[in-house]
Amino acid sequence: MPDAPWEERLTPVLRQLQMIVGSLVAGCTIFLVIALFVSAGREGAEGPPLVSYIAMASGVMALLARALIPPKIITVGRQRILHQEGRDARRGDALDGRSTVGRLLQLFAASTIIPCIVIEGATFFLLVAYVVEGWPPAVIAAVALIAVLALHLPTRARLIHWVEDQLTLLEQERQLGG
Repeated sequence: MPDAPWEERLTPVLRQLQMIVGSLVAGCTIFLVIALFVSAGREGAEGPPLVSYIAMASGVMALLARALIPPKIITVGRQRILHQEGRDARRGDALDGRSTVGRLLQLFAASTIIPCIVIEGATFFLLVAYVVEGWPPAVIAAVALIAVLALHLPTRARLIHWVEDQLTLLEQERQLGG
């Protein structure tokens, strides 16, 4: 399949997102190592691990937010793109597919970074809880969230597929009067 003209714009966005998500994964991993080092050989706190329970709940909420927030961002963003294109057409400006792809790339970036930041926060909270209370399930949950965070690392193929899907949806919404 020959490269579509818009595909040349993917590389800078893809590299930036890979650096951002990679940095978040690296930061959490470094803090994991620090938390394990600081807590090595220390007994856990006495009594129920209340901070860890709260941190576990924040981890669950982060996963829930990861599932719910990006689709909403994408839907609202697509509607804004449709509205903006309609306004451009009323002014007599030519509709440019490249500007639509540029807006979609911004939308992809937002829908990738926002859930990653939420997951990173919950991961740090779990690791702090582990340092404070020494409850092993907190560090296990943190490792699981780091793995989920790593799943957000974008690839060129995934980004191309996502843009193509969004362009198809935009066309369908245009035809339906979206």
